[in-house]
Parts: sequence; C-alpha cells; structure tokens
Amino acid sequence: MKVNSILWVVISCVLSNCSKVIEYELPYPGDQLVVYGLLTPDEAVRIRLTHTVAPLGSHPKDLSVAGAEVKLYENAHPLETLEYAQNGIYRSPSGFRPQTGQLYSLTIRAAGFPELSTDAIEIPSQIPIDSYNLVDSALIALNEGLSAAQLNISFTDPAAVNYYELVVETCLNMTDCEVGGNQWLLDIPETEQQRCGFAWDRNLYFKDICINDTPFTLKLGLETSTFTRSGPMKFKQVLIELRHINRSYYEYLKTHLQPEDFELAFTEPQLLYSNVKGGYGMLGAYSKSRLLIDL
Repeated sequence: MKVNSILWVVISCVLSNCSKVIEYELPYPGDQLVVYGLLTPDEAVRIRLTHTVAPLGSHPKDLSVAGAEVKLYENAHPLETLEYAQNGIYRSPSGFRPQTGQLYSLTIRAAGFPELSTDAIEIPSQIPIDSYNLVDSALIALNEGLSAAQLNISFTDPAAVNYYELVVETCLNMTDCEVGGNQWLLDIPETEQQRCGFAWDRNLYFKDICINDTPFTLKLGLETSTFTRSGPMKFKQVLIELRHINRSYYEYLKTHLQPEDFELAFTEPQLLYSNVKGGYGMLGAYSKSRLLIDL
C-alpha cells in the first residue's frame, strides 16, 4: 500500500509539471435581444423578449427584458406599439389580431442592446378539414394494455409550398383535455417520414412535399385510452387542430431537433433558424381549423 501511494504521488507530480494551461476566450459579441412571437388570427398579438448571456460566467436567472419599444408593422406601415405586461411579455394594447394574407414585422429598441428587426411574415390562410372518420380497428397501441384507433382526416392542400402542424389533444372529460397519448402516421413509410416532416413536443409537423393527392387524407394512429390509478381509462373525446403554419415557424422548430446520446459526439453543432436581424429569435404565424370528435 505504501509503495502504491508513493507511485501515485510521483505520477501526480509528473502530470502536474507537464500540463500546460491554455487560456481561450470564447467569442461573444455582447448581449443581444431574443424575440419569440407566434401570430395567429385567433389571438391578440403578443411576443416574448429576452436577451443572450455570455457562455461562461454567472448570469441572472431572469433573462426577460422590460422597458423596450416594440413596434408592430402591417404591410410595412406602423400599426401600434406593444405594451409591456410581465415576464418579458409584450402585447397589443388594442387587442389587435393579425389578418390572413397580410404581412407583419417588428422593430425593437431597448437600452443596452442593438436594435432588432424581424423579416416580414405573411399570415397563412385557414385550411378547412373537409371530412374525417374514426375507425376502431385492430391497431396495436404503442403501450401494451391500451386501445387504439385509426383517424382519417381529409383536407385540400393549396397550390405552392405549404407547411402544417397537427395538434392532437385527448380528453378524459369535457374540461380535462391535454396534448397526450401517442399518435403515429400510418400512410407515410417510416423511411420517408424524416423527409416529409418531424415530431416535436408530441405534435406532428409536415410539409406538402409528400402530399400527392388533393384532397389529401392523413391517416393517423392514436391511443384512445390511458393509464390511471384505477387502471386503463378510455378517453371521451379527441380534439384535433390542423394548423397551416409559415415556413419560419417550421424551420425554427426543425432546427431544435438535436441528436441524442453517442450521436451527439459525431454531429456538427446545429444552428437555430432565425428570421431576425440585430439579434436572435423567430417571428412565426399560423391559422387553424379545430375538430372535436366523440370517441
């Protein structure tokens, strides 16, 4: 034991004498504004404003920015100045809701930060759900012991390039609905799903590169029950939202997909999509159609 201890001391001394401290300062352009806004005709305009921090060193837990001048433009014309609410949230003082087909942008000034501006984005049109049907089939749920069904949703894909988000909320009762339960695409081969779109936070995002027919029928498998303390319980209803989203929102979420585990070591760093100048963040938009289905 004594010999081993001496050897460890010798090795430690050698390593400490051979090591060289290399000072390296990570590049950082200084604090900049970060804006996140998602505009829709269904809600009054609101955005969230925070700021960046240096990669090293201490920084405040609350990164929200108050006291900024946030101006909203419609078709390049000044519309109104958003008012500060709390926690970095700025909202329309008049309760203004964006209009389909119009272009909107922001300019933001705040003391101590460079001026920020966003690209002008167009509010997409609403895409109606033409028809649907729910088939209690022999689908096998992803979780053993639960039931599953096939949901077919038909809609007409407009000309040009379009992007979509499918939100599925399952309801145990009329007031208890949440994004939950597993769902999966049935009509697109698994090998093609990455090319067609992606899943993020239990929602499905896809572009019409894989839509060949119009009207198009999206076939979705979904679990129609969940585990509770008293055992499996069937959902009462399912709430479907078909969102017609703009490209900025789609690309922003797509770049949030990060490799996991050992794949991270062999992958180049992912740069987040941004349509902002003088800062970071994203201004996106969507319109939606809603459908409540009894199970």
